Amino acid sequence: MDNRGLINDKVVQWVEHRVKTKYFNDISMVLLYGSYINGTANNSSDVDCYFIPKTDRGYEMAIIF
Repeated sequence: MDNRGLINDKVVQWVEHRVKTKYFNDISMVLLYGSYINGTANNSSDVDCYFIPKTDRGYEMAIIF
């Protein structure tokens, strides 16, 4: 795995941890999609996330990310 893949893994881990620990009551769901998820990512791929907020606080986190 190249550095980009490692960075993308860290981003996914950070999002998961952040939602579980800081935004558990504010985010209904985080959907990951795109090449990272379907296994076709390359050196220039990013992580595609879609947040479904429950609250205004969750919405603010989603638009910041």
